[in-house]
Amino acid sequence: MAKKLQVVSNTWAIRFSFQSLVALLVAVLVIGAIYLTGEGEQLLEEEDDHEHRLPDRIVRAQAIEKHAKYWTDANILVFNSYLWWRRPKMKVLWGSFESPDGIYKEIEMLRSYEMAIKTWSDWLEFHVNHNKTQLFFVSMSPTHERGEEWGRSVDQNCYNETDPILKEGYWGSGSDPDMMHIVEDAIDGLKMRGLNVQMINITQLSEYRKEGHPSIYRKQWEPLTEEQQSNPSSYADCIHWCLPGVPDVWNELLYAYIFGYDRLRATVEL
Repeated sequence: MAKKLQVVSNTWAIRFSFQSLVALLVAVLVIGAIYLTGEGEQLLEEEDDHEHRLPDRIVRAQAIEKHAKYWTDANILVFNSYLWWRRPKMKVLWGSFESPDGIYKEIEMLRSYEMAIKTWSDWLEFHVNHNKTQLFFVSMSPTHERGEEWGRSVDQNCYNETDPILKEGYWGSGSDPDMMHIVEDAIDGLKMRGLNVQMINITQLSEYRKEGHPSIYRKQWEPLTEEQQSNPSSYADCIHWCLPGVPDVWNELLYAYIFGYDRLRATVEL
């Protein structure tokens, strides 16, 4: 039977991993239909849903239906929302983007993220089929932009790195445990209300992989200046990931959860 798998993520690192996931599923021919309609969509409506390089980011409070209407018939929903929020404050709109009467407030990032996750969890509770839909939330994708955190000088990052970090339990400043706790608390709340969302924790295993980023082998949105060309670290991409690479491991975990669940349900039904 064909299944609809939908990825809902505003993080390019996770969106690139979806390409790896499609390749994995097609290779084993276990899902007959894969739809990409959820790729890149926000948990809440934002001012420009297709432009993620804006200097100011504005989200509309409690406005989830614009995107969520596409989620209801999915068999498997995979969520992620992290890097897009990583700035000290966010602008939140109460009202409509089209109306001049809307109220804009600038609030702390963690508070705005908590509001978004609560809106997401409330929607899930009442709008997905508890028996049909498998739900996953992929944890934050680490960055490696501060070389001093693994023993390099302060002006270094992932550029020219060829080996992983070997220190057990390494955790860089690019990952925010408070944001992860917000998601975990929301998932625990949903479980108490009878809805299971499986957290897939990719953060710790990816923290070690400082050598897994595109570095200077990335798309340049603007021509490089002479100063940048003389200092490759200044334009190295230490946020996204190479493919093939680390995202393939994330998808192996997701694959195991998806089809382990199917086998368990089949056993129970017998």
